Parts: sequence; C-alpha cells; structure tokens
Amino acid sequence: MFLNTLQQLLRNYFGFTRIEARGFWVWTVGMCVLLVFNFSLSYLDTLPTQPAQASAQSLERAFATLESPVGVPAQFASLEKESNVDAVGERFMFNPNDASEESLKRLGIPSRFIKSIVKFRSKGGKFRKKADLQKIYYFPVALYESLEPYIDLPTENARPPKYAKQTPNTNNQAIKNALQPFDLNTADTATLSQVRGIGTKTAQSIVTYREKLGGFTHLAQLQEVYLLQNKPEVVAELSRYALLQTPAIKININTASVETLQAHPYFRKIAKALVSYRTKAGKFEKVEDLQKLKVVTPEVWEKIKNYVVSE
Repeated sequence: MFLNTLQQLLRNYFGFTRIEARGFWVWTVGMCVLLVFNFSLSYLDTLPTQPAQASAQSLERAFATLESPVGVPAQFASLEKESNVDAVGERFMFNPNDASEESLKRLGIPSRFIKSIVKFRSKGGKFRKKADLQKIYYFPVALYESLEPYIDLPTENARPPKYAKQTPNTNNQAIKNALQPFDLNTADTATLSQVRGIGTKTAQSIVTYREKLGGFTHLAQLQEVYLLQNKPEVVAELSRYALLQTPAIKININTASVETLQAHPYFRKIAKALVSYRTKAGKFEKVEDLQKLKVVTPEVWEKIKNYVVSE
C-alpha cells in the first residue's frame, strides 16, 4: 500500500506515467543502497591499518636483525653508512701486514680503521691476499677499490693445485732472483722489460716519459705513462721492484726560459705565465711563491713542487 501511494503521488505531482514512477522509485532505492555500501567500505578500510603497520614494522625489524653482521662491535655499528666514502690520499705500494700507521694515514685511511688494522696484526692476524683488507669491519668500499692496485699482496691466495704433481726444480731460486729491485730513474729498457706485463714498447715509453720529467719523484707517476694508463696491475707489478734512489732533476724557476719549461710535462701550460710574472714582479724568493700565480692551482702545485728550485 505504501509503495502504491508513493507512486500515485509521483504521477499526480510530476506527471509521471506508471512505468516512470516505478523506475524512479527503483533508482532512488538503488542509490541509497550504494551510499550505504560505500560508507561501509570506507569504515572497514580503517580497521586493519594499525595491525598492518605493526606487522610491517615487525618484519622490518626481523629482516634488519638477519642482515646485521654477526659479532660486529657496537662502536662500528654507526659506520655502515660510510661504506662509500670518497677515497683520498697519496698512492704508493704498501703491505698492510707491516705498513706503519703514518704510511696508512698518508694513504687516506681513516684513523679508526688504522687502529683496527694494527689491532688485527697485534693479535697475530695476517693479510694473505688483497681482499683480506675488507675483513676490517665496514672498511669503505670506495677506499678499498682505490687502494687495491697498490696493495702488495696477491689477488688470491697462492696455493698449488690440490692434485698437482710436485717436481723438483733446481732453477727455482735462480728464476726467483733473476729480477732484483732497481732504481727506476736509471733503469734501462732491458731491465724494465723483465717485469711481467712490460714489453719493449712500454719500457721505452717509461724511459721517454722519465727523461721529459727529469726523473720520477714518486711511483704513482707511472700511471701517467701513456702505455701504462688503465693498467693498474702492470703498475703494481712494476712498483714491486722499482726504487727511487736517484733524485729528479730540478728546474730553476728564476732562470729557466719558456722553452725549457714547456719541455717539461708539468710546466707546459704554465710556462708563459710563470716567465711573464717573473719579468714583472722580479725573481721568486722561494718556490712557494709560485702559488701566487692563478694558473698554479693546488693540483698543479702538488705536481711541480718536487721539480723546482729558486736558487
């Protein structure tokens, strides 16, 4: 009766036909049902939020526990974020088994890791291959990759094949002693060619660059030799035998001509500016005065400071 009364009112008031009145009624009821259903979903969505968050947090804590290094001392826990610090410092061959703390500091190794290395050695620990340096808790990855070519240790533990037949070789000692440490600033191409990875052309390239420099002042300069660029393993092998016993030839910055300066790889781009400044301002009282020139950046100064004199 109630529905019939409503339909009659719709027909009389709006002029609906019977079918239109019935359709309007069905549409109205449907919209009400949809509104109630939508409200119910919105309410239900809010119920599991807190438990889900709690579960997610529990899982994160669980995974964090599983991924944490076992036995890592508390003082190293804050170092995890430092695994990609930039590597800075000098570069030269070193053996972590006997390198002094001062040498390790010059290499750019932070003091906390130097202490760990020293402590490791004091307890009888020994680095047998390059990768062993990474046994130090959270040793920076970028720093290790920068130092790896200069670590005077094998890439892998040198062990003979398990089933290799051991045959005596009376020439082993002679072969081992065939190449002895030599002065890099006086070695000829024949001596250099005995180093593994260095052929005649590379040896000549080293000698040619050495003559242009007037001699090497540190082994890292070997990386500047054209045929040794991008060959850190060959540089590392050469550094095992190379010594710097003969001092490099130095240039007098108060008398050297533009041509003399330009013949040196490190002075080629600053030769004219140096002579021009000297002509206007007078002689340099000390070599450090070169840093007054705008063209002598800190990088340039680090290269040329071992090749200049003012007297």
